[in-house]
Amino acid sequence: MESKIKNYLSGKKVGDNRQKVSNIRKGVRSTKITVATKLIPEGFKFNQTAREFFANYYNVPKFKFTKEMASALREAERQGDLNMTVGV
Repeated sequence: MESKIKNYLSGKKVGDNRQKVSNIRKGVRSTKITVATKLIPEGFKFNQTAREFFANYYNVPKFKFTKEMASALREAERQGDLNMTVGV
């Protein structure tokens, strides 16, 4: 991140891979979530389907997503990590 800022401030062109990763996530959508579901290429979303999966997986009546989970997904997107799974 720091090198991108330095490059930008020095007038160099700075690439942004967020749109590329975003397009990958919008592509294929997996209808069934497993611990092997890849976050980015399979279009994982924090939605009701995922909430139900985690509630069943952890055997709890109600599941809430955490900030850490959202941060992990954003970090995978930022790095273009196509191998990170729901089971990490």
